[in-house]
Amino acid sequence: ETYQRALQAFTKAEEFASELEEKRNRQQYEAWKRTEERQLEKASFAGVAVVKTIAKQIRKGNSDSNKAEFLQKTAKALLEEAALKYDHPTALVRLANAILEKEENEKEIRKAMKYYRQAGKGGLSAGWYNLGHLLWNQSIEAIGEMDPSTSKEASMEAFCNAIELGDVDAMYFVGAQYLSEDNESTERKRAGLELITTAAEEKGHSGALYYLSLFYYNGYSSLQINACSVADFMQRLDAAANAGSAEALFLRGHNFYHGEDGRDQEYSQALNNFLQ
Repeated sequence: ETYQRALQAFTKAEEFASELEEKRNRQQYEAWKRTEERQLEKASFAGVAVVKTIAKQIRKGNSDSNKAEFLQKTAKALLEEAALKYDHPTALVRLANAILEKEENEKEIRKAMKYYRQAGKGGLSAGWYNLGHLLWNQSIEAIGEMDPSTSKEASMEAFCNAIELGDVDAMYFVGAQYLSEDNESTERKRAGLELITTAAEEKGHSGALYYLSLFYYNGYSSLQINACSVADFMQRLDAAANAGSAEALFLRGHNFYHGEDGRDQEYSQALNNFLQ
């Protein structure tokens, strides 16, 4: 309940901020318009009128700014209550995200890690996924005394926890890592391919679909997978593009532009893909 109140408060704050910005723009235009009209009158009168108008707007603007600040503080307080008092998983993730957006010193990073972990233990896959990325991308700063290799292991553990909760982005990330590491066993590489295939074919993950299109286009000797046919590549690339992969759209546009990989040279189709 507290988290829902926080969401409502954030929505109200955002709507008010948007209305305030629109109002300021309108007031600026109206003030400019009045100034233009008064240029036809006496200069002294116009100057006094404009100064009075500006002063009035400043007073009103300060009042609006105070209200906007109050709404934001209220929303933040409710979010913190939902996260810290009631351990609401989504509230914990939002609070951790807000911390990292504001400041990234070691103390704050550790706090964000704690909140992400709590959210993950509360059953929210995004908690484990965000923790995994935090450890992966900021290993030394985030955990200080741990060496980078230990951090990577902790990161992968967090991603695997996310996968257990059905997180498709974690499936794609871990699968790609398994397949990209040269010293990994064939069994681990097969597990990686299985993860990406699940993310692509069962979950429709655009990145995973694009990855597989190139994976089968080039073949993969470690798993004795030969390069696929051009027709199969086109079908896989289309699936990725239709799922919204920007990379797939660009590559398909490139193929249309140059008339390669099974595509006829069609500039209009190329442009359409590039624009998407």
